[in-house]
Amino acid sequence: MATGLTVPTPMPPRNTVALGSRVTIGDLDAVAQQRAALELAPPARAAMERCHAFVRELASSDTAVYGLTTGCGPLSGNRIDAAQRAAFQRNLIRSHAVTLGAAHPTAFVRAAITARAQVLALGCSGVEPAAADLLIGMLNAGVHPIVREVGGVGASGDLVELAQIALAALGEGEVELDGTRIRADEALSGAGLTPLQPRYREGLALINGTSFHTGVAAVLVARSRRVAAAAQVAAAMLFEALGGHRERVVAHGGRTEPAGQRAVQEREEGPDVLQREAGREQRSDVFHPRDVVAFVCPVAAAGAPGTQEPLFFVVVQCPGGRPGEFCELADQHGCHLPRATVGLALTRAAG
Repeated sequence: MATGLTVPTPMPPRNTVALGSRVTIGDLDAVAQQRAALELAPPARAAMERCHAFVRELASSDTAVYGLTTGCGPLSGNRIDAAQRAAFQRNLIRSHAVTLGAAHPTAFVRAAITARAQVLALGCSGVEPAAADLLIGMLNAGVHPIVREVGGVGASGDLVELAQIALAALGEGEVELDGTRIRADEALSGAGLTPLQPRYREGLALINGTSFHTGVAAVLVARSRRVAAAAQVAAAMLFEALGGHRERVVAHGGRTEPAGQRAVQEREEGPDVLQREAGREQRSDVFHPRDVVAFVCPVAAAGAPGTQEPLFFVVVQCPGGRPGEFCELADQHGCHLPRATVGLALTRAAG
């Protein structure tokens, strides 16, 4: 009888996640689901200050800079005077905060805020550290903007969803705090947080991206890993109960990932557990246990320790970074993430 079955997990999340450094899907899921604390890494703060100084120089020049000295979209040819800049950034958020329907789960909202704060903390968005500090403070205090499920602006990222988050950062709209919906300004005041005061391009930086897609996708990947780990244990137990053959797992190499094969094999103790004991009557058709591997292994391989982040490597794997390093596509269009999440859904359905 096999004993000591263990479920391997990806790199364990940290109790406190430092944004602007290496952030994994496990870290993001820990913030979303387990309320892990956030902080801004000191190097990230310095990087944000350098980029913000550069933006201030551009704002004082005659250079046309999209969303800073000009309008956005169809208004990109219009010059925005310095005196109107703060109002333009504030109205940019207000005009896009138009989600409808049922509210997204709090875990999705927390994941999205974490993803957006991480993008800002990389020091390439031109906002001052106070913007990231505010998002971090909201999460640490449990102040969660109400983001509803319906709304979008074509394929141009998550403008309306992120605008709902940014609206709460302005101290406007509603948030959830300890299970109760209250005004955002009251929640921020109670948490000792100062609402965002846009001056340069904070509005555009907060809403233009695919952070809601990314956050939700990361939570779903983390859930799928847990389901896959449980399925591996069940598959190993089924192999033993039905008298399955280890060689059938190995023979499946042409159709499954090696990491997935090992994940199922390692759930059993000793090399002979899956082999039929001498003189023991064959109790099952050899194809039935093998078919379990065909479904479980592809999912297991995606979440196996030491592998790249599953399915979302185009989005999550930073160029030139280490496996599992979390970042977001530079392109604000969100078409890549839905394709990946559809693939994840089909894999889970097949398993």
